[in-house]
Amino acid sequence: MSIAIITGASSGLGRRYVDAIVAECPEVDEIWIIARNAERLARTAAEYRHPRIVPMPLDLTDPQGFDLLRQRLEERRPTVRILVNDAGAVLGGEFAGQDSRRIMQMLRLNVIGITMMTRVCLPYMRRGSMILQVGSVSGFAPSPNLAAYSASKAYIRTFSITLRQELRSQGVHVTAVQPGRMNTAMNRGRNGSGLDGGRLGWIPQLDMDRLARNSIRAAKRNRATYTMGAFNKALAVLTKILPTSLFVRFSAM
Repeated sequence: MSIAIITGASSGLGRRYVDAIVAECPEVDEIWIIARNAERLARTAAEYRHPRIVPMPLDLTDPQGFDLLRQRLEERRPTVRILVNDAGAVLGGEFAGQDSRRIMQMLRLNVIGITMMTRVCLPYMRRGSMILQVGSVSGFAPSPNLAAYSASKAYIRTFSITLRQELRSQGVHVTAVQPGRMNTAMNRGRNGSGLDGGRLGWIPQLDMDRLARNSIRAAKRNRATYTMGAFNKALAVLTKILPTSLFVRFSAM
């Protein structure tokens, strides 16, 4: 049995990945969707007949969540054709004023969550399997008022590119997806960052349906990274030209 696993699947980009996998990966028999909101997952599962959608309400900031997933995989012994690590959190504002507990919660999800999801699923991957690690343009273009968040996304980028090389001989593809501004509940929650309707509110928003489908196509071609949109691609070039310290100063203007 061939399956896809999507984290953060109850809304936003993660929800769009369900439709994208249905369209782009007809070989998948089941899609396991993971998020904390059981009600939303159940509503999503009810919308499809094939492939079968399996709701898995798990909290990926809790180690027990990975134990439950590991147990399910051991019982079913599927081939994990696609893993989309989309679950993430954001915390905006000046770092010195942020709540320590919320910082820890974000880092558990953005760093530990994506790392352990990958580790749990890897034994069930075969040649041609794909891992999409959803980071952010903040991973290569850090921004003031998003210090810890930017650092967590830089981790995802580095982890993905390095892991891709380790898995090359096994034929497992790893792609770091680097979205820019999107109209999601998470992005609307970037309090104090200026990225939602504030000083950077003019940045064009991405079409999440296109992003999901195009990033899957990029993963099939084993692209190391995928960034969509002219503005975000220009930003990637700019960060290669300017020293990071100068870029951060520029982005604060």
